[in-house]
Amino acid sequence: MLDYYRRFLFGRVARRAITALGSIVRARRSGTLGRDLPTSPAPVLDCNSPLPVRGTGCGASTRYALLSYITYPFRLPSGDPRLKEFSNVGIARSIVRVLREMGYKVDVIEWTDNSWSPTRLYDLFIGHGGCNFQRIAHLLPSRTVKIYFSTGRYWREHNDLEEARFRDLERRRGIRLSRDRRIEFSEEEANTLANGIICLGNGDVADSYRKFPLVISLNSAAVFDPRPDFVHKDFYEARRHFLFFAGPGNVHKGLDLVLEAFAGSDAELHICQVIKPDFRAAYRRELQDLPNIHLHGPVLFRGEKHYELVDRCAFAISASCSEGSPGAMIECIHQGLIPVVSRHTGIDVSDFGIVLEPCTIQGIRDIIHSLRQRPPEWCAEMSARARAAALRDFSEATFLKNLRMAIERITEYAHARTRPPANPFFVDSARNVSRGHDALGRLTLTSDRPHFRDGCGICEVPLERWQEAQEYEATMWMTGAGLRATEDRNREHAKGFDDYRAIRGLTFRNAIELGCGPFTNMIPILRNASCRRITLLDPLIDQYLTHPHCAYPKKRLAGSRRWKVRTVSSPIEEYHTDERYDLVVIINVLEHCYLASAVFNKVLSLTAPGGIVVFHDKLVPVNAIRELAVVVYDAGHPLRVPEEAILSFLNRHFEPLYTHRTAVVGDVYSYDALYFIGRKR
Repeated sequence: MLDYYRRFLFGRVARRAITALGSIVRARRSGTLGRDLPTSPAPVLDCNSPLPVRGTGCGASTRYALLSYITYPFRLPSGDPRLKEFSNVGIARSIVRVLREMGYKVDVIEWTDNSWSPTRLYDLFIGHGGCNFQRIAHLLPSRTVKIYFSTGRYWREHNDLEEARFRDLERRRGIRLSRDRRIEFSEEEANTLANGIICLGNGDVADSYRKFPLVISLNSAAVFDPRPDFVHKDFYEARRHFLFFAGPGNVHKGLDLVLEAFAGSDAELHICQVIKPDFRAAYRRELQDLPNIHLHGPVLFRGEKHYELVDRCAFAISASCSEGSPGAMIECIHQGLIPVVSRHTGIDVSDFGIVLEPCTIQGIRDIIHSLRQRPPEWCAEMSARARAAALRDFSEATFLKNLRMAIERITEYAHARTRPPANPFFVDSARNVSRGHDALGRLTLTSDRPHFRDGCGICEVPLERWQEAQEYEATMWMTGAGLRATEDRNREHAKGFDDYRAIRGLTFRNAIELGCGPFTNMIPILRNASCRRITLLDPLIDQYLTHPHCAYPKKRLAGSRRWKVRTVSSPIEEYHTDERYDLVVIINVLEHCYLASAVFNKVLSLTAPGGIVVFHDKLVPVNAIRELAVVVYDAGHPLRVPEEAILSFLNRHFEPLYTHRTAVVGDVYSYDALYFIGRKR
């Protein structure tokens, strides 16, 4: 049974036929060149012999890296014209080149080879695709750094954007075509298992992965071509010509919108793309009968016809619904064409291109008309800027540098998150800090090791330990510099919650913030929503009311609205009420408590049916908590609830409205920060 899987890099799609037993029968690449991949790739390709790529070399390292991607680029003979293509050939070879320069010995396997199993220990694993990444990740040791390499947007958003594009076509013309580039295999587990994600595209693409802790976006590149620097284009004539140069996926790439926009225009459209039969039938008139629309089909990359079209056109146009800086468009920019792209193309064109906004038929038509009228001098200037940007931001050298930095950052983060601090740390209830040998001495007398439980972390401590934490909090806010404080990371939290946009415009009957501290997060929340009754709970709230900068003086929220609040002085675990709240807020509180299960139960019982929970805290793996209990004592934070328990609780009881994870590399230890807004199931 054929499953059409994932977009391949930059305008290429891989089609894989996978049998029920999971063996690979055939691999084919379909794109502007239309060449086949090798049909029987070797299970493991050793890339540690010299490659015909400048600057490679493995040195004397004994570290091993595994790349699960494509293998055919490493079998191409010198002089093969495909070596001019950065996507996909250059991408694969660049990853290996960077890894070898970092001192790794590298093995490469085909990304769809679900029969392969490791025969050696790998220090680093970089993989692509939801059909195999998680299987390999589970076969590797926990210490192996795992990086997911994505060629575009978060898979769910990618599918949603494509589905919306096809539904719009059906609404406009009453036709329903087969989907172009739908991602059939879930990438959710792969994204979750990875220590970090490297995605191709700009910040907008990276933002689609905001629920995952560490995501780094990279511009793709093109192999250097000196030819554009010696071509003198007639922009008076070229400004009439637009090039649509793209990989497979007619509707996905927006050809339907572009064709309808050019119909009746005096501008000329040149199409270099494989046309699917059902799309050709639906757009037969535009593709065959209109004199200003020219279908060239797939052309040889940097061949005679390709260069002829590049010289004739001033603009390259893409109305794609989901990309990760597609290689076809980047090649056009390298050739000095002015990019005219949708926001979802994943390329920041800044001062050298045009964004199709709105990306509708009329919006595209208006932009075509405007560009058609631009003076030749403007076109020449924009073309020069595009070429300069390509050499600066979309070059092989820039890609190699940024790729190495991304791998190093994720590796450093993964190691910091899973290893104990090299320097022991101790802070007591008076906030006296000891490090190193002094901390080690104090840790022999006082530590949280007795409270650690296998598989559970530190989810319960004696009341005496919790009272020490309360002394810490009182010292922090009610003495010395604490009395001059005006906030407790409230702006940082608002940013992490995207300014609480998920609840913008909602009206709540009642709300409660658990562990509000002296500065409460209700003020920034209520800039986006409204509430009739507000309760603030904190064990130290009576002391906080005397703080000179308390955010709820005289039991009224500071700010223009001056909402009246009810205050409750109580631990969360001991708060009893029959009231159920439409909004429950608990931000950076859990590790300050003494019994995690009671806190979870209280959050659940306080939330009304269909109510909203706003939750933030640290996510630390249970194995890391075991190590932290040995070398770190933090009087103010008695609990260390493992991320597995937190995520299980939230996912079981709340439907996510907003989820964002971010990596935090601290001076004592590193962790993920989770920002979650959900509706009670």
